[in-house]
Amino acid sequence: GDAAAWRAAPERLSLKDVLAAGDKVAEVRWKASVAKTIRVRARLRSKVTVTAPLRVDLAGGWSDTPPICHEHGGSVANVAVTIDGARPVGCAVSRLVEPVLVLRVEGLEEVRCRELEDLADRRDPRAPAALLKCAAVVAGAIDVA
Repeated sequence: GDAAAWRAAPERLSLKDVLAAGDKVAEVRWKASVAKTIRVRARLRSKVTVTAPLRVDLAGGWSDTPPICHEHGGSVANVAVTIDGARPVGCAVSRLVEPVLVLRVEGLEEVRCRELEDLADRRDPRAPAALLKCAAVVAGAIDVA
């Protein structure tokens, strides 16, 4: 790709890709991004719970979520909705003793990721917990490089 694209978001690439491009600016930004991720991870609490309103897409649905937005860009028009005054969408994250990523989606079987290969299907929207796998990677919780 062109240098501007590499400089715009080198944190989405592996170090191998950045080095192969031979772009020193992108390499410096990538290393700074990794250092920031490490600092953020060090501050994580043992448990975090968040809730959000339900998102209703009016146009462009889901084109703003990984991997689509990283590969093609995306725009969406939507509204946020609460139900009986409560935010119906939620996520709880907690540290586990064993090195495993456990993904639970209401109404589906639990997905346990012990190896990076367990995340390989994250780009397939039909894969179990694909969106959660993408979110973990994009948020920097999992380094797939």
